[in-house]
Amino acid sequence: EEVDRLGLVTTEDDIRRVYAMPALQPEENCFVARAPNGQIVGAAWVMVNQGEGETVFALNGHVHPAWRRQGIGQRLMDATITCARERLGEAVGLRAWLQSEEVHDEDGGRVALFERSGFHVARWAVDMRCELPGVGKIAPLIPIVQPVPGIQLRKWRAGVDDEAIGWMLDEAFRDHWGYTTIHIDDWLQHVSSGFVSTEHSVLAWDVASDQIVGACVNVCDERTFKRRGRRELYVADLAVRREHRRRGVAKALLTWTLHRADHLGMQSVGLDADAENLTGAVRLYTGLGFEIIGKMKIYRKEFAVD
Repeated sequence: EEVDRLGLVTTEDDIRRVYAMPALQPEENCFVARAPNGQIVGAAWVMVNQGEGETVFALNGHVHPAWRRQGIGQRLMDATITCARERLGEAVGLRAWLQSEEVHDEDGGRVALFERSGFHVARWAVDMRCELPGVGKIAPLIPIVQPVPGIQLRKWRAGVDDEAIGWMLDEAFRDHWGYTTIHIDDWLQHVSSGFVSTEHSVLAWDVASDQIVGACVNVCDERTFKRRGRRELYVADLAVRREHRRRGVAKALLTWTLHRADHLGMQSVGLDADAENLTGAVRLYTGLGFEIIGKMKIYRKEFAVD
């Protein structure tokens, strides 16, 4: 945390909540590297996710800064690849992949590790940021939230809307690259454990059908500030059901979020986006004042499925 500013966990309770995700099953899918004195100096895990006609084994891992460049990352990588191969019996469809988290261009060590392990760049993502006006800052004014006919913007009712939002996100992302089915139990635990800021998130509600048709799921906490290196509200998910797109719903949700962050005294709003997203998400973001501050790669390694 001190070196990499991961912002993923800050307390022992956070760590316990992460490893308690039902889909992770750490005793089966998590590997640790131990130094001779017993200290844990690295860890990696692989988690299976089902998509449209393919299976994605999500990979994540880290090595303590003082123990890097000693081959530990490679040994953890090899262990996760072996684990994924052993779990190919769970694969559905005709294709299976081992997929990395987003890897920043400047992270040369991780780039080299994936490339020498037989991974290829499958997709590019962009890290984006919108500076907020604040006091004494030079930044564009935040646009006014434009109403969308038949749509109301509502606050997230914690404990009431949680499951409906999870299913909406699952449906909305089905036509996106790399879609994998949301594990609803994991999602509910993710929400209840405080890894999203329900009080700073907003929903789009269709009045006629009385259902959630979009959401901007935001995170605004000390973990995020540490990871982003500033007081920044971060957009974890922005999604709109397919039949309600191209009506200005996503723009309204994101504009509401910009106003919320400004009200909270944040320096900026951040998000990441698929650089090749066919829904025009990047155009939406740049139109609202977001700028690209970094590029990231997503690596994949394909497995043969019998």
